[in-house]
Parts: sequence; structure tokens; C-alpha cells
Amino acid sequence: MAKGDNVGRPTLFTPKVQKKLKEALDQYAPIITACAYAGIHKQTFFNWRNYADDCKLRGEENEHTSFFDSLNEIQSKRVIGLAKRIAEGAKGWQGASWYLERVHANVFGANAEVLNRLADKLEELEKKLESK
Repeated sequence: MAKGDNVGRPTLFTPKVQKKLKEALDQYAPIITACAYAGIHKQTFFNWRNYADDCKLRGEENEHTSFFDSLNEIQSKRVIGLAKRIAEGAKGWQGASWYLERVHANVFGANAEVLNRLADKLEELEKKLESK
């Protein structure tokens, strides 16, 4: 094989797929719906996100980390805008409240405190298992 020949399956992490994911998420689509719109399986998305998180932990910057940084910015701006609408009592605040309670239940949901404690306990258990 000549040097530089690509071997293996081509990546699905293309600019077209990234653009479609951003478009869908920018329109408040759930991740699963955004993945379907972009033509990828949800597990592919989660694998990419885990890879980007691992890279960040190692201090690496690459196209995956940049992409997920941009998705986090989109989602953060959305939450800030919706929370502002609720706080101001603006028209449609009830819909914004409904969305945040369900999509961001770990922060805005009725059981947010319980969910966060469970997540912390799970993280502790995972660390204990990794150290064995």
C-alpha cells in the first residue's frame, strides 16, 4: 500500500453532519432527533462527545473539542435566554419553563437535587471501581 492511502471506514464526523447537528440543536431539537436529522446513530454522537471530553482532560484541542465547545455554547445561550424569559415573566414563559424542567431536569426539574446527589454517588462508585 502506498504511503498516505486511507485505510478503514471513512469518518462520519464531516462538516455536513456537524452543520446539521448544529442546525437541529439550535432549533431546540433533542439530541436523538438531531442525530436522526444528521443521519447518524445517537451512540455515534455520544462516542464523539466522550472522545472530545477525554481530549479536553488531556489538554488536547482538535476538531471534536471545538465542535462540542460550539454545541455547549449553543445550548448555554438557549438556557440563558429561556431562563431570562421566565424571570421577566415574558410572553411564553410557561413554555420556556416546561422545556427547561424536562430537558434540563438536573438543574430545573422538581427532583434536581435528588438527581444531582445520585449522579455524585454514581461518580464516586465509578472512581472506586477504577481504583481497584
